[in-house]
Amino acid sequence: MKIDETEIKNRQRKLSDSELKEIGKRIRKRRVKQGWSIYQLAERSNLSYNHLDKIENGKGSFTLAVLKDVARALGASYDYIVEGKLISEDIVPEDTLELLERCSDSDYRFINRVIIAVLELKNMDDGDKKY
Repeated sequence: MKIDETEIKNRQRKLSDSELKEIGKRIRKRRVKQGWSIYQLAERSNLSYNHLDKIENGKGSFTLAVLKDVARALGASYDYIVEGKLISEDIVPEDTLELLERCSDSDYRFINRVIIAVLELKNMDDGDKKY
């Protein structure tokens, strides 16, 4: 499959200032939700305080590896950090995604337990694996 020149340019483009600010906002939002200081997240993601502060304020440059480290430290997906998507809309209906975005961490843990219970009940007679 041949990639055209426009596609190559799109893949190589730098993020816009507004995209950088949105990424920074999502990182800060998730960090605050975890109850962490910027120093704690910097330590957990192996970044300096200054670098992370610039990223959160949409003024720092970063590599994909840095974003992956930050996402991993936050327990967030790379998609969430970069695009703000918790889960792909291809899999989960949009209204469900909107509801999930309003959930706290304890809500997520509860939802996870409910899903596990439903899957276990569904598979109880089938002898399928437990979750």
